[in-house]
Amino acid sequence: MRLMPRHSSNTLRTRRLSVATKAITSMTPVVPSAKATLGSWAWVLVAGIVPVYRFAAESGISWLPEMIIGLIAASLLFGRARSLPGAAVWIFAGISIVVAGAISGTSSNITASLRTAGALAVLLGITPFVLRYYFVHSKSFASRAATAFLLVQSISAIAALAQVAGMSVLGASANSGRANGLAGHPNVQGLMSVIAIVLIITVYRSVSPRFRALLVVCGGINLAALIATGSLSSLLSMAAALIVLIAARRAGLRTIFIGSACIVAVIMISLTIGFDPSALFAPVSHRIDVVTGETDGVASLGIRQQTYAFAWTYIQQDPFIGVGMDSMNQGTFNGITVVHNYILHAWYQGGLAMVVAIAAITLLLLRRIVSAMSTGERSSEAAIIAAIIVYALGSAFYDQQQYWLPLLFATVSSYSLRGGASLKKDERAQHGRRAPKQRHQNLHRGLLSNN
Repeated sequence: MRLMPRHSSNTLRTRRLSVATKAITSMTPVVPSAKATLGSWAWVLVAGIVPVYRFAAESGISWLPEMIIGLIAASLLFGRARSLPGAAVWIFAGISIVVAGAISGTSSNITASLRTAGALAVLLGITPFVLRYYFVHSKSFASRAATAFLLVQSISAIAALAQVAGMSVLGASANSGRANGLAGHPNVQGLMSVIAIVLIITVYRSVSPRFRALLVVCGGINLAALIATGSLSSLLSMAAALIVLIAARRAGLRTIFIGSACIVAVIMISLTIGFDPSALFAPVSHRIDVVTGETDGVASLGIRQQTYAFAWTYIQQDPFIGVGMDSMNQGTFNGITVVHNYILHAWYQGGLAMVVAIAAITLLLLRRIVSAMSTGERSSEAAIIAAIIVYALGSAFYDQQQYWLPLLFATVSSYSLRGGASLKKDERAQHGRRAPKQRHQNLHRGLLSNN
């Protein structure tokens, strides 16, 4: 029997790292394959888990964060990564986050801080390249991922409506009159509903007419669930997404009128069958009272301002070294409540290196929004990005995979047909010669339809 040389394992490891490096730096045009791979299905599964991520993690799948980090690492190791525009920003952010973990850890626990920083660095520094690979190499990856997200999120939205009606779904019930759905928290459920609504608006014209009624139903369910959460952060996110969509698509008065007419029709039908739609707004009105301090609540505007003041006072005293990136140091004035602003939160916990990384990513995202609004292209991805940014400005957005993953999907999708990822000229010409009906029924290769 032939023995394998001792250095063979090291050689294999070196080859895999070489493959990963070449994959990241490659910008060579490729022809997407219609064949689904195990890796692509794994990421479709991740997209489906996102709407119920927190509920799943709290219901026994505590290893979910580690599983996703392992998937990212395995994808890179086997060369399932590809460069994309703005690659330097993601690499810089990943390195800066690790540096932030080491420096801020000196204020608390270096090991714990580095553990949190390492996981976030992998998520932000590698995932964009992995997703880019599957957007480029698989024609159906985007549509499968969007379908998985919509399906699971719509089920969660149905659960949210059941909770408002007083029912308990899989042990989850309403939180002070606000629907949790299967998202684990009303704010999270609200944000996921916003993303689902944007997806539905975008793909509506791209699907076969027989599926449009189903999309309308799903859209109505998610809109009702959004209102039932009573999440002001999510409602502001929805407003931001609509503004970007309307501006980028140059929507005229006719489109706005039709949308308004549909809302009025739904209200009239609800009143006819004996249901008062105003009941759905009860969580919203209650939440406004809580936030403004009219009633007691841990997320009132006054308490949020206290967290901002506490974090800013610490930053002024030491703007370079944070308190530590692990969860043991996230509390502010009462030791429990976290900073509800993603930029201030990053600076408070990770110090200057962390806030610089987040600022660099934010500038990249804002550039995608401005580009979509000026050119009219990729408006749906830009709307999702805008919605998540607005949400992050008023929430405890930090290192949660449930928040970052849809943001990364949307951002990478906004580049999916650019910078070397486009079809070859002959393939593009072939697609252009398809019959109008066939072109109409095919979904766009990006996260959403062509817009």
